[in-house]
Amino acid sequence: MAKFQTLSFIAVASIGLVGCSAIENESVDVAETEIKAASQVDNQAIEKINTLFSMSPAAQQAKEAAISQCLSDQGLTWQPGQLNQPFDIRSQFSPKALSIEDAQQYGYLSQEPNTEVQAPLVDDTALEAYRGNPENGSVVVEGIPGAIAADGCLAQSYKAVFGSAEAGVLFESGIQNLPLPYIGAAQIDSKQEELNQRWSACMKDHYGIEIQTPDLASVDTSMDSHQLAMYDAQCRQEVNYEEVTTEILNAYLTTFLTDNEGIIDQLTQAKQTAEKNAPEILGK
Repeated sequence: MAKFQTLSFIAVASIGLVGCSAIENESVDVAETEIKAASQVDNQAIEKINTLFSMSPAAQQAKEAAISQCLSDQGLTWQPGQLNQPFDIRSQFSPKALSIEDAQQYGYLSQEPNTEVQAPLVDDTALEAYRGNPENGSVVVEGIPGAIAADGCLAQSYKAVFGSAEAGVLFESGIQNLPLPYIGAAQIDSKQEELNQRWSACMKDHYGIEIQTPDLASVDTSMDSHQLAMYDAQCRQEVNYEEVTTEILNAYLTTFLTDNEGIIDQLTQAKQTAEKNAPEILGK
């Protein structure tokens, strides 16, 4: 009897084997350096990164089509996954944004209605073909966490869409990992700490609640979470929490764009190649 895995498992497992060198990469080990906010801030940094890191629906569909064709050639089937939403780097910053309207409607729960669809099942044979066997060789990119098996259908789809498997690893793993040290630095910036202090004072002065940060509020169990979320959102509005956070994040992401110009060029080229190849792949 065939065993099955969900596509959500595949998404987690698809990139994560080894790491070394494959294509030119000008990245530095930012974990070993102290990241600073840019003195001259690009107020469009967040928007630029979101635009660069978002694949068009056609490019996403082309990747799924390439995977499906690869598996079909082996007598296997593939159920395309759901398309990703546009990339939103703000969602990687903690705490996540919370408006008064969303707090009233959803509390600390997802700000989107529950429309989750059960992920389709994929049998183990198709999963193995999708992932490939790393013992037969791996595709790795220096400075980018993770790798994929060179003989898997995922690698073949990257080659078809991005022009090379290395470019696919660079794009799909890079967009998830490269900005993280800069986001982490922004979260511990002194301005962010001061902002949290002002928010905390608001919570105490207006609602008699002693709590240090919105992150702690979102997991607090001492009172009704929906009511706490509304207090949280109201104090965020009073201290201009989202506006200040955006300014801080833009400052650090400006540094990210400056530090990684070479990689940004490669990501841009990979995305352009994907957009160019998508119509031909989908037309087959």
